[in-house]
Amino acid sequence: MVVYGFKKILPVPTAKDFIDIVLTRTQRKTPTQIHKGMHISRIRSFYMRKVRYTSEVYHEKLNAILTEFPKLDTIHPFYSDLMNVLFDRDHYKLALGQIRMAMSLIDNISTDHIRLLKHADSLMQTKSLKRAALGRMCTVMRKQAYALAYLEQVRQYLMRLPSIDPSARSLVLCGFPNVGKSSFMNSVTRANVEVESYAFTTKTLFVGHTNYKLLDFQVIDTPGILDHPLEERNTIEMQSVTALAHLQAAIVFVMDPSEQCSYTLEEQISLFEDIKPLFANKPLVIVLNKTDCWTLESLEEEDSEREHSRADIVRNMLNQTDENITVLMASTMTKEGVDEVKKTACERILASRVEAKLAGRRTQETLASRMHVSQPVRRDDAERPRYIPETVMQGVTNPERVLSVEKMNANGGAGVYKPNTNEHKLLPAEWRDDIIPEFLDGKNVADFIDPDIAEKLAALEEEEDRMIEEATAAAALDEEDPVAKARAYSAEYQEGKEPEEMPDNTIPTRAVAAIKRKRALLPPRDMEHFKRPQEEVDPDEEAQKLGVKDNAELEKSKDRMKKHYRREIAREARKGESDRHVFDFKPKHLFSGKTSLGTRDWR
Repeated sequence: MVVYGFKKILPVPTAKDFIDIVLTRTQRKTPTQIHKGMHISRIRSFYMRKVRYTSEVYHEKLNAILTEFPKLDTIHPFYSDLMNVLFDRDHYKLALGQIRMAMSLIDNISTDHIRLLKHADSLMQTKSLKRAALGRMCTVMRKQAYALAYLEQVRQYLMRLPSIDPSARSLVLCGFPNVGKSSFMNSVTRANVEVESYAFTTKTLFVGHTNYKLLDFQVIDTPGILDHPLEERNTIEMQSVTALAHLQAAIVFVMDPSEQCSYTLEEQISLFEDIKPLFANKPLVIVLNKTDCWTLESLEEEDSEREHSRADIVRNMLNQTDENITVLMASTMTKEGVDEVKKTACERILASRVEAKLAGRRTQETLASRMHVSQPVRRDDAERPRYIPETVMQGVTNPERVLSVEKMNANGGAGVYKPNTNEHKLLPAEWRDDIIPEFLDGKNVADFIDPDIAEKLAALEEEEDRMIEEATAAAALDEEDPVAKARAYSAEYQEGKEPEEMPDNTIPTRAVAAIKRKRALLPPRDMEHFKRPQEEVDPDEEAQKLGVKDNAELEKSKDRMKKHYRREIAREARKGESDRHVFDFKPKHLFSGKTSLGTRDWR
């Protein structure tokens, strides 16, 4: 989809406003104070920054204008020719060329004066060079007043242009003025186009949108075209010619056989033949509008004295055999035939777009590479007849059967009729309507639905018993016999060996037991794994990494730094590094009051 952001183009200020904007921004964004007592290099950089920043702002704003405005050589030919009709291509390019030239001149002025500022030797000289540079830049911009004003007018007109997508599915309405093009557009879209009884009510292109088969179509209403040579057509008519020439759309040529548009039917046919080359390779629909104001019989009665009756012309048009032209009758007043015209035009444009796409070489190659015709091969001799469900076969064999919808309508309709859900159950016919009780003989019927419930219960109980035995055996292996443990301790003691552990059979006090339980929940207090391994480091090597000879030289450097720090604290008369007191160097009681004529102090 080709979308041009004409509405996003920023406004173009006048030359005077342009200069004010740039100079004000320079004043706000750059330093403003300099003194002659400062070093000359600082003075030079101060004014060089002013000149360079002003040049950059001019360059930025002028380049934005050149970037945002469309380039006639790169945009769609429809918009290119439309802008040529509205603004004159040469004039438009000349204005943009002047803006580009101004940008180049300002860059050159900045370069030249910065070169001169590098050799200035006084404040007055640098200030004069800065003033000359900014003055020359403003003079260049002042000369672009006409180009800037012209581009602002172009921008305003581009913003008012409708958003037309040249590649979208489109219907273009054309014909003489006041034949009913805008009325037809209001009938098929929601675009509220102005409709009046005088000619050239529509002076620009208007766009509306409609839907057909869930597809979007844009309907373009063009200004009326008169029957005269191309050179004599004005800007309003040339907009229509541009749309007809460059948009690949379905052409809806509207005619008024009743001649209420002030143009005869012969003149309308002559206009059609004149612009017919613009309809080449495009779907064409001719609409004989305002059928509420004429009939074939009324036309014959009115044209009894004319050489060529309009009724005969209309009959010839309706009976024409050209396959590329479709002639229809409609009335935008009574809406009769309007939908048929819309349907025919949309179908024609869809068919033409499909044909154009298939005719492309790339599309043919793509389809050929993606298409595959598979040939199934029989894998065995087994017969696999087709399967048709019973319900489908009932519809084929018994087409007169009563449907569920018919039953519902015959028994009160939706909300009243309750269907029988049992008739679709896969059960014998004599069982379908049986009522199954919830309780029978004091027992829950659902418990006896499963015929294997007893075997499953026995298997479940057996599995539970087995799991309980396994858990009991595992717990017995984990426990130690305290009697056997005490006997082993006594045997080791009698043999003279130091026992590893003495069983504690005493009853602890409540406090000790509480502490023991509390500590038992904590991990052992082993801090060895928290200690980092100590590596021996040569102090001289560490000192060399810091850029000194050895460790002794490093210690001397630290002592010198401490002495220097203490000297700084002493020089500032501070008690320490935390002393941040700010003294009052101008005490009010010593610097206020009046003195005499200078002969003595006021005290």
